[in-house]
Amino acid sequence: MITVGLVSLGCAKNLVDSEVMLGHLRRRGFHITMDPERADVVVVNTCGFLQAAKDEGYETIRELALLKQEGRLRRLVVAGCMVQRFAPEMKATLPEVDRFLGLNDVEQVAAACDLSLEAFVPDLGPATYLPGADAPRILATTGASAYLKIAEGCDNPCAFCIIPKIRGAFRSRPIVSLVREAEALASSGVRELNLIAQDSTSYGSDIGEEGGLPALLRALDGVSGLKWIRLLYAYPSKVTTRLMDAMAETARVCKYIDIPLQHASKRVLARMRRGGSRESFLRMLEEFRRRMPGMSLRTTLIVGFPGETEEDVEELLRFVSEAGFDHLGVFTYSHEPGTASHDFADDVTPAEKEARRARLMQLQQEISLRRYSARVGTTEEVLIEAGPDDPRGAFRARASWQAPDIDGSVLVRTRRDLAVGEFIRVKVTAAEPYDLIASPLPVRTRVPDAVCR
Repeated sequence: MITVGLVSLGCAKNLVDSEVMLGHLRRRGFHITMDPERADVVVVNTCGFLQAAKDEGYETIRELALLKQEGRLRRLVVAGCMVQRFAPEMKATLPEVDRFLGLNDVEQVAAACDLSLEAFVPDLGPATYLPGADAPRILATTGASAYLKIAEGCDNPCAFCIIPKIRGAFRSRPIVSLVREAEALASSGVRELNLIAQDSTSYGSDIGEEGGLPALLRALDGVSGLKWIRLLYAYPSKVTTRLMDAMAETARVCKYIDIPLQHASKRVLARMRRGGSRESFLRMLEEFRRRMPGMSLRTTLIVGFPGETEEDVEELLRFVSEAGFDHLGVFTYSHEPGTASHDFADDVTPAEKEARRARLMQLQQEISLRRYSARVGTTEEVLIEAGPDDPRGAFRARASWQAPDIDGSVLVRTRRDLAVGEFIRVKVTAAEPYDLIASPLPVRTRVPDAVCR
């Protein structure tokens, strides 16, 4: 039996592709290992979004190539966005790689790993692949949480983004397919679904799916066994009151949304080809909070975009202060070939980009600590994600208003034996800028009838 290891780089959307690859490998009789040093074949699923991701991909591939030189690895396979974007360059500079897989080759991973097959021709044409409900998956997420990819590709014209050229045109999966997969995941023990796409708010627009994203949320809300349904990657100009209504009226949909706004200066947003303004964004956020008190709001921002001035940065800082986001990520602009913004002069120095990012993150740290401190003394329901081997000696957990990997944790300190994937109620005892400290509430036991009498 051939043993295959898989290394997944990049975003959650890439992780789902990796899980489907693992499912196809197991279906074809391969043994799966989490340790590349024990594998006959290693697959690296790469990210090609930014230069930093490309650098990480090259570093990972070359580290694994050392295993081939030592005779411990028989075949090295590289897949994903980096291949889709840079295949000619990679073939010329990485002779150690035996097989390259484009984004349309997800279901061909077993053939690429089959040591008895000498030839393999990848499909490096425009990306069109979209997994269905019957695609096999081996979840790489922990506990009771999983991602559900509702669409692939993107049609938005953002000047800084290469994704449409890599991942192809926007394409949605039918609601019936997504409900079937959600039911299968729930029957396997998944309690939290995190909905992902490059642009979730465009869901259904390409296939005539009546009601679009609001209809999908209502359909998934009816899946028995699910507890939390979380919406990620909403495009701000496509957020509607119908979406807000669907979120407010569904029991399982978390009162949480991730809306990557990217900036707040109207001038910078126009150059980014996104539109919107500080004022329009504040109105949208206020409407979310009005309809769903306690709503948790997350965004990501980009600093250092070509032409960004100190005045633009001051407006962005003012916006972040006014918006009071629960969660915020800030990235420095990367001048990527093939994007529309690559035609602009990259006129903000790397040092200044980092300085602007630090100013925003310092402000957000103060906001986050203030918002987290307001939760001290409250009770929360949390999902246990990791055991007490946590470096801080606590179980790591999340509340419904925290997305996996990006929004911090609730650190549960207890001597009780808690299980990963378990939901428990806790009392918040202390706050840090990005984490809460909590203790479990006492377990309620049923009093025997004889005692009641």
